[in-house]
Amino acid sequence: MEETLYFAYGSNINLEQMEHRCPDALLVGPVTLQNYELQFRGSGFATVAPKKGSTVHGLVWKITPNCEQSLDRYEGYPRHYTKETVTVKDAAGAEIPVMVYIMAEPYCRQPALPSPYYYRVIQRGFEANGLPVESLQAAWDRTVDEAGSTSQSEYLSETEGRSGNSEQRRRLCKKEDHQNRDHKGQDPNEQENLFAGADFYRLADQRGRGDAYRRNQ
Repeated sequence: MEETLYFAYGSNINLEQMEHRCPDALLVGPVTLQNYELQFRGSGFATVAPKKGSTVHGLVWKITPNCEQSLDRYEGYPRHYTKETVTVKDAAGAEIPVMVYIMAEPYCRQPALPSPYYYRVIQRGFEANGLPVESLQAAWDRTVDEAGSTSQSEYLSETEGRSGNSEQRRRLCKKEDHQNRDHKGQDPNEQENLFAGADFYRLADQRGRGDAYRRNQ
């Protein structure tokens, strides 16, 4: 079975999330992507874009074809995210070619702040894997400058009491992933609605408690 090395820089650095989304994925370890920048675009989702002198921190996963198919559905490939091959470096400086999802046009040109829950999921992934949280903060600050000012402490405090405990988060992951699998094979318009309205982080924020639901648009 052919496996792929996949570079995660956003919510898929969260180990709980990947456990449920891609249970057969194996963690290779932390890496950096040089001359790229972490951004929040579209509806507030993470992406990376070329930026000389910048660095994106993330993880490399070894994924199976089934894992990749699951990620394709979740990332809205190929309409909302494309796939590219980039070269990352591990702690020893070794160069590793990897697959990465990058937000497609025109969404990648639309700065938008992430939801509090989504940001917290990424933040927990950074903390759990020893990645520099200040680089995530810097991506937030750049988005504020681009999309309009807001207080991060006030904005993110909304998530306290909403995100629930770890068991609730695991149920969120399972429920949303099941919904995504159920939508395999839908026509592009339905898939677009799913991408725009069924992300479990944003839905958890909208509902204000720890159970996701699918919004019809």
